[in-house]
Amino acid sequence: MMKKNRFLFQILFVTAFVLMGLEASAQLVDRVTFEQHRAAAMSLTTASKTAANTAPITLTQNPYEIDEFYIGSDATYEVKVYFNTAVMAAYRSECCPRITEFELALPDGFSVTSVKRGNALLQSPITVTGTFDDVTQTLSFLGYGVCSAAQLAQLPTGRIHYATITITASNATIGDYLMNMIEARFAMANEPSEFTISGTSIFPFSCVQLATGITLSHSSISIGVGESFTLSANVFPSTAANKRVMWNSSNTSIATVVNGVVRGVVEGECIITATTLDGSNLSASCLVTVTQGGSQLGNNYLIAEDNSNIVAGQEFVIPVELVNADPITAIQTELYLPNGIVPDYDENNEFVFLEPSRKGRGHTVSTTVNDVATRIMASSSRNAAFQGNDGTVMYIYLKANEGLPTGMYGIDLKNIILSTTTGEMIEAPNVKINIGVATYHSGDANGDGFIDDADYVITANYIMARNPNNFIFNAADMSGDGRVYVNDLPLIIDAAMAFDFGANNAPRRKPAKTAANNKLYVSDFDMEASRSKTLSLKLKNATTFTAVQCDINLPTGMSVVQQTDEWGDPTYITLVETRINEHDAWSDLTSNGNVRVIITNSNSKVLKGNSGAVATFKVKTNAAFSGEHQLVLKNIVCVDEDAVRYALPDAVCYINKSATMPGDVDGNGEVNGTDLNILINIILGNDSADNYDGRANVDGQGGVDGSDINALINILLGK
Repeated sequence: MMKKNRFLFQILFVTAFVLMGLEASAQLVDRVTFEQHRAAAMSLTTASKTAANTAPITLTQNPYEIDEFYIGSDATYEVKVYFNTAVMAAYRSECCPRITEFELALPDGFSVTSVKRGNALLQSPITVTGTFDDVTQTLSFLGYGVCSAAQLAQLPTGRIHYATITITASNATIGDYLMNMIEARFAMANEPSEFTISGTSIFPFSCVQLATGITLSHSSISIGVGESFTLSANVFPSTAANKRVMWNSSNTSIATVVNGVVRGVVEGECIITATTLDGSNLSASCLVTVTQGGSQLGNNYLIAEDNSNIVAGQEFVIPVELVNADPITAIQTELYLPNGIVPDYDENNEFVFLEPSRKGRGHTVSTTVNDVATRIMASSSRNAAFQGNDGTVMYIYLKANEGLPTGMYGIDLKNIILSTTTGEMIEAPNVKINIGVATYHSGDANGDGFIDDADYVITANYIMARNPNNFIFNAADMSGDGRVYVNDLPLIIDAAMAFDFGANNAPRRKPAKTAANNKLYVSDFDMEASRSKTLSLKLKNATTFTAVQCDINLPTGMSVVQQTDEWGDPTYITLVETRINEHDAWSDLTSNGNVRVIITNSNSKVLKGNSGAVATFKVKTNAAFSGEHQLVLKNIVCVDEDAVRYALPDAVCYINKSATMPGDVDGNGEVNGTDLNILINIILGNDSADNYDGRANVDGQGGVDGSDINALINILLGK
């Protein structure tokens, strides 16, 4: 009997290799050709069943999955069909069906125009084909072939991208639809039994109005170095379901763009492009010419960027930058606010604050409010100049009143006077700041002014009926269809990947929740030129987190290596199995060249353990890389099971540096009062020295005690 079975399986593999000669990514065929393919493929199942005399096994759960999707009313969409090996865990450890057959019934107005293999099967001998009956609106699908043991080992487990079906909508009515999978069956490699799927599997999808065009407010602009200009994008028709666009600069070293705000960096030309995000992939461009000295602002002036992402009822901050060729010691201006936008006072009745890194000696800021405007004065009692010559000098905290109508509002800084250390008075031009107010910001599902992993978690909690607090339904409805379903989650991730943290890096008087003993970091390392290295993204967490997000800022001469994940998709990071718990990861390059990483899941499952690597990423250096450098983790946001957002401090990783700066306990490259607070908390038992890789031992004597505090105080005093 064993010899007979061995002989039959040899016949099966010979037949399979003959089938492999067929086109691997077949398009639709006529019915006769389809039946010929089907007869040849089914002979494998028939021979195997006869040899073992086995009956079909009926499954109540369908391992074939199709995610809910959106298609334009006159468009095509590539629908991915997945095979979920988790459903088969009770039957087999192998993960590749050698034969697949099902009928997919579509509603009127939709048709199938092609089928092809999924990305996960590109290295396997599986062939797919199909035929579509436009009378019954039914696709007959067939996949067949046999994987060798080596090919099986290369295939991923979990959801395998088995096939891609291209669906075309022809004058379809906008609305929600269902397509049905019936008579589904399959056989696994080397498995004598055939599996059938009971009943009908229903897969929902929606037909929406896609964008048909996009224009920009300007086709070309000319700005000076340091100047900014706001472009607006018009996506039409007005009934388009998703009017979001992605902004991109062809050369960020010449000009940057954030939410349409273009800022000149150096002389030159570049192209600013806005691209629709609804799948239509339409784009419009503007030629930007940046000139040196072309600005009429002079060499000393204030600037502030527009902000179109203000939400009624929420506070926001305006960073004001000072560009100064000369040493400026004082700034005087008058702030004019429109009706409905008011100062956001703190407990000390203040709402304007100086940027600490630009202060000289004795700098303070004061305000006087009258019925028309607010006089702002920042000066030094010692006639010291503001440090540096370009960057944020102050933050103005404001609030849009609850119920403020949606629209654009103007904020003005007028009568600006700058004073040099020699007593010269400079009358700088007025600054006009355009503020766009809405009732909510798309993607900011928790209303905290950021779009990040916390919004993904709170939306997932809502979908799972966990009734989260502070949930903004309209903000989470990214698709604009009046529902918050699982299809909104990837759109929130897209928004989080594109969100600019720049203006929100101002010191906030109402910070996100923090907790001791939580740290995301990369350990210091050495690296030579023209080399590559895999680095670990490590998390120490006393708090149980379900999601982690950060930006990886690489030094000049070092770049991240793009890799391929188990699904065949491009990625910059790889998750570490010992710490993830059904988590997914997203990674992409930001507009300023950083690597943004989001690790989260939709089940609110927490990361395993409380220390160790959660992901790895690979970097490489160019031939000129040498000396000491820093790799910095910025915009670190962790989220707990209740969607509470924790903002962790930036983490500095030193490259080719044997010792860190004495007294720099938190490792951010500076020695300041924060380091002193950390030492005090360690001595009081509120924190652990283990979290700071030996940097808390300031005096080098071992342990952390009062002598370390004295040593740090002497460093701060310059002794």
